[in-house]
Parts: sequence; C-alpha cells; structure tokens
Amino acid sequence: MSGLSTIAFRVALLMALGLHATEADIAVVTVNQTVTSTVPAHFLSVNMDWHLYDEEWPAWGTASVLNIDFTNERFIKLTTALAPALWRIGGSEGDMVVYAASSNDSICANTSFCLNLTRWTQIDEFADTTGLQIVFGLNGMYGRTTPTTPLDTSNIAWFLAQLAAQSSSALYGFELGNELTTKADPTTIGHDYIAVRALIDKYWPDASSRPKLIGPDLNPDQPYLATFLSIANQTLDAVTYHLYIGYGLNPNLTQQLRDPAFLDQDWQTGLPLAATVAQHAPHAELWVGESAAAWHSGQANTTDAFISSLWYIDQSSQLAAHGHKAFCRQTLVGGWYGLLNWTNFEPNPDYFTALLFKRLMGGRVLPTSVAASSPQLRAYAQCSGLTSGGVTVAIINLSDSVAFTTAFEGFDVGPKRNEYALTADGWNALTMQLKGMPLSCIVNAFQPSAACRHCFLRRCPTSSRCWWHLAAHSSSNFLARLRLCAPERASEKLRRPAKF
Repeated sequence: MSGLSTIAFRVALLMALGLHATEADIAVVTVNQTVTSTVPAHFLSVNMDWHLYDEEWPAWGTASVLNIDFTNERFIKLTTALAPALWRIGGSEGDMVVYAASSNDSICANTSFCLNLTRWTQIDEFADTTGLQIVFGLNGMYGRTTPTTPLDTSNIAWFLAQLAAQSSSALYGFELGNELTTKADPTTIGHDYIAVRALIDKYWPDASSRPKLIGPDLNPDQPYLATFLSIANQTLDAVTYHLYIGYGLNPNLTQQLRDPAFLDQDWQTGLPLAATVAQHAPHAELWVGESAAAWHSGQANTTDAFISSLWYIDQSSQLAAHGHKAFCRQTLVGGWYGLLNWTNFEPNPDYFTALLFKRLMGGRVLPTSVAASSPQLRAYAQCSGLTSGGVTVAIINLSDSVAFTTAFEGFDVGPKRNEYALTADGWNALTMQLKGMPLSCIVNAFQPSAACRHCFLRRCPTSSRCWWHLAAHSSSNFLARLRLCAPERASEKLRRPAKF
C-alpha cells in the first residue's frame, strides 16, 4: 500500500491456558485502504459513579465521587496516562444529588447525596491535573412527582451559575438524568432538556466556551428515543445511550464473553438507536455513555479480569467502526468493572487494554475482514496513533484450542515488526503479564527490553488478543513509548503520558 511503512509493531495479548494447543490454522486479515469513520482523541473515555460505601458491598467501597481521594498520587498518575479522555460523572444516584454552597445548607438535610462547592472544586482540580474533561450528569428528577411532572430546575440553575462564575477549563458538558425511561415521560424529558439548554446558554453566553448538552443517557429504547428527539433534537450536541450485554449475576458470564455471537449483540443492540439519531438529530454525535461487560456492578474475577479485555477491545473497535465519537467505560474506579481497583488503585487488565488502545489505535478507522476457519478470530484496523503513515491491527482470538498463523493483505508488510505478548494465567486472572512480567509493576520499576522481538509471520496464540502495529519506525522499548512519546492522532496532539 502506498504511503504505509513496511515495518510492523505487534502487541499480542496471550493466555497461558491453551497455549500448547495441537490444532493450528492460517488466517488472512485484509485491511481496506478506505477510511470509513473517524474518532477523536478522547474516544475511549471513563466514568465515575455516586454509589456509597455500603451499596453492593464490597464492590464500591470508597469509590464514590463524594468520598474518593482525589489527591492520591497513584490515582492521579494512572488517570493522567489515559488522557485525553472524557470523565463522565453520573449514575442512578445522580438523580438524587442536590447542589449547595455547603453541606450544612438546609437543602442537604434529608439526603446522603449533597455536592457542595468545596467538593466540586476538588473534582474540577483533579480533572485539570489529569487532563480529563468533565461530563457532569445533572439531577433529572428534582421536584418530579410523576412521569409527566416537569423538572424543577431551580437547584440546577443555582449550580450552573456557580460553575459559570468559576470558568472551569475542564468542564466539557452536561447530561440530564440517568436511565429515566421508566421514571419520566419522553415528551416531558424533551421539554426539560430545552429548559436546561436555555440555562446553559444564559450562563455561558459565549458559544466558544459553552459546555455541551448530551443526552438522554438511556438504556436502549428506540421508541422512547425517537419521541424524545422529536422534541429536544436541536438542544443536543451528542446523543448518548448505555450498552451492557452481560449480567453481573450470571454464573456463565465468562463463557459468554468468549462467544462471537454474544459479542455481536453490542452493535446489534445499538443499530436501531444509531439509525434513529441519524434520522432525528444528524448534527449530533453518537456516544455510548456507559458500558461494561456486565451490568449490576459487574462480576468479581470476570469484568475486572483478563477475559474482560477481549470484550473491551472488541466493543471499542466496533463502536469506532460504526461512527461513535465517545465510548465511556463504566468505570475508571468502582464496582467490579473498574479499570483501577478502588482499594489501592492497582490497575486491572482492562486498564492496560485502554492504555494500548489510546496509544496505538489512531483516529481513522479502516474496514477489516478475516478469512479463517473459525469465527473466533476477529480483527480491526485503524491508522496508527503513534506514527504518521502507519496502521494498527487488533486481532482477537476467542478460541482456547486453535492457534492462528496470521497473514495480511491490503498493504505491504515488510520483513520485521516489533512484537509484544501480553499474557495471563487464566481467563479470570486479575494480573496481566508482558512476556511473563506482571504489568502491575509498571507503576514501579519495569524492564521491557526482554519482551521485544522481531518477526515476519507469527502465530496468534489461543485465547488471545493480538495487536499488529505497522509503524514508520520500530521501537525496542514499550515503556518508552508510553512515557516519552507525544504522538499525533487524527491531527490532534496527545497529552504526554505521566511518568510512573
């Protein structure tokens, strides 16, 4: 392919389980030269919730936005490495939150969810320090007594006036309400959005610095969305929905996440919603505003484990290929699906998946197909996030019995590419390894040079995810890439990752 380098960079995510399989096959991955969609640098983003200490114990602990330690050095550094990213603050309890100058104000007397201005300042400072941009979910139920009762916007109006006076550079936008399909009529919600849009325009008269309005943040419900958009479509900068294919209490969740048909439910669920947005609000971006491999706070040793990474890269790539501009992971920290463990901020496997996706997968999506005997091999390609003129291909092997040898068509692959193997001790392992070295040690000392090797044609091992990066030049130091590079991605400069 003209304009592409002949050097490839491979990052392979492997498992020890099934690596000695006797069966083998050859797969041909074809990458088309046509760019079908683009994503911004903040495409892969994160969420935090309001859940209190005793909710579904011990899933949430001290991970609530109201009490998490925003000054923790490890938390700050690990979050900074994910920037640029949106930071959605929302969840069901967001529709219980009141806003006050002080927690002693009378409005806070009868609720456990009171956000005072001191805590808001801490939130804002954390975002500014880490390079996150806040998408804040406003209370969509304040004063609402029936599904058709209009929202009382008085507390929201007071809060927005305070934020406007602070002129926060980290404030990206607002949502209104969380999964309100059973709590509020779509026509009523539509008019509520019009009212909040008017408040945002009032307090931020300069359109160049005005926060965006995003919504309605609903579970998939196409008729509800169509009715809502018929009222509020002109108020929205982005339309967002939630997407969960698994259930946290399902004992078969691990096996489901290895099923190609199960993974395909993601996009099949979102398809009618995307069509509705294209029809009623074609000017608005399409977001998945909340998602993990399973709802109900996820599942311990599954949605925080190695198996979740296969789902995560698959859904990230599918959403990028189908026109989504943001994918907000539930959660950065909290529940059983956090990128970070709430007890000590130790990275879970999906943290490294997110980090690699943001570094390697660039802003332009290339259509990709796989010719293989098994549907368990999946592949996605995007222009490189590291170098000009490169391509990154992510390959997912869901099989634990067949190892694929992978060849490429559609571009010229030269005699060398750098290869990195990410492994785990089992599907439900909580620690990921790079060539046998635990990736958790990235926050301490790490010697990656032993993990690098060159190859022309390598096997995509069983139970694995493989990344092939066709780059303008090779690197023998994975960590140097993460720490020292300030690459361009879709013509945007990435924030320099923090040094751990």
